[in-house]
Amino acid sequence: YSRIEDRETVRLMLDALPDADAEVVRQYHLEGRTYRQISEQLQIPMNTIGPILSRARSWLRQHQVRS
Repeated sequence: YSRIEDRETVRLMLDALPDADAEVVRQYHLEGRTYRQISEQLQIPMNTIGPILSRARSWLRQHQVRS
């Protein structure tokens, strides 16, 4: 899939995700944090990070704004 360069588009797309999912995506993709760091920061089990990212990526691909 193509990378979205427009920060406003990314922000709007992340705003459309549930808050918890959006935060995981932000921390992993925008801040470069590891699953362990995200787990500790958000107080969620480490084994839920992958499924959250997968679900969020799928949703974002399906709803991607095309410029």
